[in-house]
Amino acid sequence: MAIASRRALAACCALGALAGCAAPPPRAPALPPSPVAATHGADSSSDWRRLPLAPFGSLLQDLQVPLHEVLMFGELANQECYGLDSPQGPFLGRPIEAYLVCFVKGRLDRVEVTVSLPTADATADFSRYCDAWQAGTVALNPRTDASCSGTVTQGASFSAALVQPPADAEPQSAVGLSIAISDRPIPDSP
Repeated sequence: MAIASRRALAACCALGALAGCAAPPPRAPALPPSPVAATHGADSSSDWRRLPLAPFGSLLQDLQVPLHEVLMFGELANQECYGLDSPQGPFLGRPIEAYLVCFVKGRLDRVEVTVSLPTADATADFSRYCDAWQAGTVALNPRTDASCSGTVTQGASFSAALVQPPADAEPQSAVGLSIAISDRPIPDSP
């Protein structure tokens, strides 16, 4: 009887050890919720801290979402960037038009999200969003009517901009709002 108990105990220990080996590596802690959203009961869809779909530094192969490669120029030319085939959930109460994830050396470095705002209200809405986003952050660049930025003590930062159509374009009913998030300071707006 004692031999059977020892075998059962050994089998349980072996299974426990194997399960420990198969467990995914620990993830970096998620960013805390926005102090503005917590204090004022604001719509959580406006909190930029919830936009990254994985912790910064995650490996590309760890993302379990359908992606397509996106060719980048300028400051992002040295990064591997991918667009989500089907962005999930709203941001600012609007559908996400573009969701971009960028990697440096195979690790998640930047997330960029774009939504459309009605042209008539875009400037006022953007100003209101920036007020909320910058609460509890340190500004990285001077704020303008079309851009704002900030960083939190946990190291995450954002940079947002209104993307105006060219002056010679047809009048548009919507203006793009683009926000980039990273775990390092972002030098300029998207």
